[in-house]
Amino acid sequence: MARPFTHLHVHTQYSLLDGAARLRDLFAVCQELGMSHIAMTDHGNLHGAYDFFQQATSSGVTPVIGIEAYVAPESRRAKRKVLWGQPHQKRDDVSGSGGYTHKTIWAADNTGLHHLFRLSSGAYAQGWLQKWPRMDKEVIAEHAERLIASTGRRWPSPGRPDPGPAAGSHTFRTPVTQATCNSCATLACMTRRLAEVAKKVGVSEATVSRVLNGKPGVSEATRQAVLSALDVLGYERPTQLRGDRARLVGLVLPELQNPIFPAFAEVIGGALAQLGLTPVLCTQTKGGVSEADYVALLLQQQVSGVVFAGGLYAQADAPHDHYRQLAERNIPVVLVNAAIEHLGFPAVSCDDAVAMEQAWRHLASLGHERIGLVLGPGDHMPSARKLAAARAIADRLPDEFVARAIFSIEGGHAAASRLIDRGVTGIICASDPLALGAIRAARRKGLGVPSRVSVVGYDDSAFMNCTEPPLTTVRQPIEAMGRAAVEVLNAQIGGVAVPAEELLFEPELVVRGSTAQAPRE
Repeated sequence: MARPFTHLHVHTQYSLLDGAARLRDLFAVCQELGMSHIAMTDHGNLHGAYDFFQQATSSGVTPVIGIEAYVAPESRRAKRKVLWGQPHQKRDDVSGSGGYTHKTIWAADNTGLHHLFRLSSGAYAQGWLQKWPRMDKEVIAEHAERLIASTGRRWPSPGRPDPGPAAGSHTFRTPVTQATCNSCATLACMTRRLAEVAKKVGVSEATVSRVLNGKPGVSEATRQAVLSALDVLGYERPTQLRGDRARLVGLVLPELQNPIFPAFAEVIGGALAQLGLTPVLCTQTKGGVSEADYVALLLQQQVSGVVFAGGLYAQADAPHDHYRQLAERNIPVVLVNAAIEHLGFPAVSCDDAVAMEQAWRHLASLGHERIGLVLGPGDHMPSARKLAAARAIADRLPDEFVARAIFSIEGGHAAASRLIDRGVTGIICASDPLALGAIRAARRKGLGVPSRVSVVGYDDSAFMNCTEPPLTTVRQPIEAMGRAAVEVLNAQIGGVAVPAEELLFEPELVVRGSTAQAPRE
């Protein structure tokens, strides 16, 4: 009898990423119960899969990573995009009465995992960024090598008996690595397809696989012979071999708690998808996957380029060897916002000096003379630029009016408390979360905002107009910056020589309710 097996299925946008941080206790319980494996699936994304894998293996439990998909009954390539829940969508969505197949898809080995990442990234881009409701069979077929699938049950309509499993489906009765797919000929026959094409051409299956995946090391004559064999045998060529290159681009973010980073991800991811580039979201977690780990993973996946929207490139004292690896391999890279010198990559930045000037002059116009700054760590390049600009503008900026903090509400609270104790009446912060912490610090001391202390943030991230009071802040032009970053990256991917220069974008002061006239003594 097979040992017990746990399968968790999750639905939130960052499910694997969130879940991986909470699974240690579950792993311990699985060990107590003698469960040897944990399977995790999600609908169309694998965010945090590497972290999940690391935590599972370190606990002595074998991880099995997969996705679940509702496969539409017909091709969607020629269909226009639809929004969730529209009436004309119902006929082929899971919520409608039309036929569909609910598949659980797993990787059989490292090759399968490679294709699973490609499939999940493409499905995520289509389903989330482009508002496609579900996958279709063509999308799955393009990345089906070494994948295993099973079908689920068709749920009964109200008042009707349970129809039972869909034709050709089954449940897992054995460990997942022994499961087979009886209902999807494309997935089940991938190995047979390789063998047939290899026999037709007179080459090895490995050579056919290299051609299908666009890898080097195959002569042009052999490549053309393999493609011709595909046509003769009636198999569809992969998308990248039909002229529509299915290219991956890493999108590396330092966190998701600060709303500015999901905002950048949405703009950049959407712009990439419009160019036929598939974004692979890589988000760091505390004590989890590092930026260098993500770069190594992206290099293994042979990405076409990488966009960093915040990261270690902005910290002078942080390790930067992984950036040099990207440069040595000539991988197109674009950095968003200020970076240390000599990395050799083009950058798209908001002008920190102009942002500081706008915030400072605003507080000065309200009569504030004792203005303090809450900035990031001393090696943080955007903070260094803001400080330099403040010293150039101010008649006098004492060192005690500059407080350093980690980028969080708690960090802003601690730093602003020190500034308030030193007598400042206006505080300029290097991010919106820092500004929210500064407001909390003033209130904890019994001081009103803005009656006794005025606070200015930076970013104008989501919901800053809904705080109490609404936050005065300096807005980054996220839409323009994100699209410019993608344009610069796409030019590099296309072979255009792009100089390692920085494009500066003008910020905008947004005056709301957290600033007012300086208090009278």
